[in-house]
Amino acid sequence: MMLSCFTTHYLVESPSHECEFFHVTGYFQTSHERELALTYHRLAHNAKRFTVFKQSNSEMSYTEDIGDLCIFVGNNEAFCLSSTMYPGLRPNSIYFVALGSGPNAGVYDIATGTIHHFPLDRFQSPKFWFAPIV
Repeated sequence: MMLSCFTTHYLVESPSHECEFFHVTGYFQTSHERELALTYHRLAHNAKRFTVFKQSNSEMSYTEDIGDLCIFVGNNEAFCLSSTMYPGLRPNSIYFVALGSGPNAGVYDIATGTIHHFPLDRFQSPKFWFAPIV
């Protein structure tokens, strides 16, 4: 499945005071949705999976546990927040808005590999996240 996907890559800094980064790869499958293709001549990009590598100092390792952190990715700069500081966020998750058209936004649980899509109007999907000012 991953071979049929295109990838997007993000570098995200941890909000902690340590020098820690996450390398996130998103795997998106391109599909022609009939109605969308006929109306807008565009492709829908469906999120399938994300992988996360944690980099501390000069070491990098694959991880399925980023603790209470949440990573936000989209067309703008990716960022990371602590779910304990922002109640309502799901810890150990990636919040995403997909590139291209179509209603593809949601939250990816890193530990289980499951995606929960947000209910969005198919032609009004957001492409950016806005980081809170701290």
